[in-house]
Amino acid sequence: MEDLPLEDLSVDWLARAMTRLIDEQRRARPRSVEPNPPSVIERMTEILSVLRDTWSLLFSSLTGGERKRSEIVVTLLAVLELVRQGRIKAQQTELFGEIVIERQAVRAEGEASSAQAD
Repeated sequence: MEDLPLEDLSVDWLARAMTRLIDEQRRARPRSVEPNPPSVIERMTEILSVLRDTWSLLFSSLTGGERKRSEIVVTLLAVLELVRQGRIKAQQTELFGEIVIERQAVRAEGEASSAQAD
């Protein structure tokens, strides 16, 4: 931006300056892509493996530490898919509270075959 004395400032000059700033923000910026992003299926397998040893866990325990944004997104997608498949339950008792993930009880063989027939 050019330096102007305050007495030379005009509404038109400020409007043009603001328009330039907005245009610069709208330009697409390159995003870095991780070389080996995690897969949803791999994350689903990991979650089910953890739930084999316990009945429940907190979503934050799956996303904590030094995880990258893509890993957190993949974890959320994995949890949603497992819920959709009926393999786990996810509950949040209060707004912005912890999300508790629980494994579903294993259905009896008769229930599983009748559910598949539906």
